[in-house]
Amino acid sequence: MNAIWGTDYDYITDECYKRPCCPECEEPIGLDGDVYRCFSCGKEVEVNDSEMLEWLERRSKIKVVMRDCSKCGGKRCVEIYMMRNPVTLDWQERGGVCTRCGMKYII
Repeated sequence: MNAIWGTDYDYITDECYKRPCCPECEEPIGLDGDVYRCFSCGKEVEVNDSEMLEWLERRSKIKVVMRDCSKCGGKRCVEIYMMRNPVTLDWQERGGVCTRCGMKYII
């Protein structure tokens, strides 16, 4: 099955945008190990379009930033996971974990 362009919604920017999707259920796809898979039905999806591959690659990068922990007071011990907004490509905080006390959160 080859990926198709579908529509998704970004609640941060309140915009719909075009993204690679599953041809069967038209839900978003993403990298699972070394294959692309549908987030909804779990089926493996092939991505042969260079524009789709570039779209997926630009938005799949993760950046880690260190901050102080508000729970245990530790300095620079919270790993903050940043991902790109699918519409603007700006870095956005998505969650984190304290390497000292184990506190976790998601956004």
